Amino acid sequence: MQAFTPEPSDGKLIEKEPHLTMSWEPGSDAITHDLYLGTDENTVSSAEVNNPLGVYRGRYDTNQYIAADLVWGRQYYWRIDEIQADGTIHRGQIWSFRIAERITIDDFEDYDAGENQIWYSWHDGLGYGVPGTEPYFAGNGTGSAVGDETTDSYTEETIVHSGGQSMPLEYDNSQFPFYSEVQRDFEIPQDWTREGVAALVLYFYGSASNAPDQLYLRMEDAEGKTATVPYSEHPITIREATWHEWNIDLTAIDQINVKAVKHLVIGIRNPTNTPSSGQGIVFIDDIALYKSRRVQGLVHRADINQDFIVDCNDMELLLLNWQVSSGDPIIPSDPGTDNLVGHWPLDGSLDDTSANNHHGRKMGLNLEWIEGWDGYSLYFNGTDTGVELPIGSIFSSGNSRNYTFSMWIYILPKVRQPLLTLTQGNINIKLFFSSDDLFFGNYGDSLDADMYLTRRNFSFDMTKQWHHIAVVMNEDEQSISIFCDGTHLEKIKDSTTQPIFDQVSQTTQGYLGWSRYYIDTVYYKDRYYKGLLDDFRIYNRALSIEEVGYLAGKRNSYVQELRLLWTEIDPEGIDPDINLDGIVDIKDVFELLDHWLEVQIWP
Repeated sequence: MQAFTPEPSDGKLIEKEPHLTMSWEPGSDAITHDLYLGTDENTVSSAEVNNPLGVYRGRYDTNQYIAADLVWGRQYYWRIDEIQADGTIHRGQIWSFRIAERITIDDFEDYDAGENQIWYSWHDGLGYGVPGTEPYFAGNGTGSAVGDETTDSYTEETIVHSGGQSMPLEYDNSQFPFYSEVQRDFEIPQDWTREGVAALVLYFYGSASNAPDQLYLRMEDAEGKTATVPYSEHPITIREATWHEWNIDLTAIDQINVKAVKHLVIGIRNPTNTPSSGQGIVFIDDIALYKSRRVQGLVHRADINQDFIVDCNDMELLLLNWQVSSGDPIIPSDPGTDNLVGHWPLDGSLDDTSANNHHGRKMGLNLEWIEGWDGYSLYFNGTDTGVELPIGSIFSSGNSRNYTFSMWIYILPKVRQPLLTLTQGNINIKLFFSSDDLFFGNYGDSLDADMYLTRRNFSFDMTKQWHHIAVVMNEDEQSISIFCDGTHLEKIKDSTTQPIFDQVSQTTQGYLGWSRYYIDTVYYKDRYYKGLLDDFRIYNRALSIEEVGYLAGKRNSYVQELRLLWTEIDPEGIDPDINLDGIVDIKDVFELLDHWLEVQIWP
């Protein structure tokens, strides 16, 4: 006698639309139907006609109800009681559904090997069909190919972000036109502002063998106007075999009418528009529209503890660090070529341009040059890529034992990342990154394991962004300093540094991106760096902080970053210097108050 076959079905996740039509199959002999609908299961279960509890929606002659007041992201519960002609009420079971917090553009779940093949909707470079016979598409002239004809759905069925299918997108940018695009056309222009949505989100998954070309998205409106949005992280990201969330702020796009989107293009191109290896595959999933929402990392600096609201907790952190300062402003100074004994720009070769001819030699099968901090940079694959530098003569020349090592790095996630190794026998002087620590010294061999400097626990993620690293060795004052992005991280200035100066002077060989690891004098394994490295330099003198700042890209007066310094700042990533002027003071208080009780949603 109960109602059955609810729509939405029990437990279903549904898209938010202005009106939701709910229906059910009536129980036998039922002539009317009492409907209860609310967000609390117990309330919906307990409510009666004479005790509606705010969830009784009325008695209906038809087995259909249109709900118009549903809210994004809410879980709803509903119940249908069936009433017979004699007034007997048959209580219904509790059903539920949830309103999604998004409007799906394409989740790739509906494609199949029949009448709804994926390339019918996403037009690629291959096209489909036979000329003169529908369906037919000649291809868009680019190096793209979507789909996988080896699966039952012609989609990817293993590498998925959610559900059971995603779109495989192969690209080949090795020949003209040096880009690959797939395009989805909308028969009726899409309003990408409806229901108050403000962001377009898609997910992509890369492969280690991919050519690191630029991923981008292009939208075109009904009038033919276009807006192109490149993926903001380094192109090397599409080599990562993990899902990446790409957030696009639709409110910032003014080149097109986002209320009338006619075409959506996903593309991958060679940034130089010239031939490259240019081949690979990415997987696309869950393209959807979202309202402004909480997105980790996309909050205002006034939200110091990043809990998505600016409140008394942020003020407390600011006051706990009151008057913490990074010191006076620094005026950068060009170090020039004075005592520059080795310079490897890594702009397509391993040549030393300092005129000292310490040209590098590759380790591994191939070298790969990728867009860098300045021009090209060298990609280290974390498996077998390294550079051997014949620089022993620099340290055995009898000249001053003051040195500066300088480089730009773009670290990809990996444990224990060797950046520079100076070696001779059991001596292994290393500059390496491990988890959130930066080390320099003699580490991981039979010698005194305490002979290293360390900057422990960076309070933010150092990976997947460019950073400048420098080590300054000044034997005249028996000090060794480590710098990051022009900020002086750590300095040891006493006689304990002398063994490191002695050992560096004995080394005969240098390596970028490689180190040999020992345990109790026994060779254990080789380690390789994974990431990019650019513009490596060695000076036979101790550069000043002003000169290091210049190499770190500073050209105007700057203050050191408090989050990089050893201060009272909480190690869990907070930075109370809201306005980045190098001191926590009343200006930061005013900035925080300007955003007081502001909920941090994006965009």
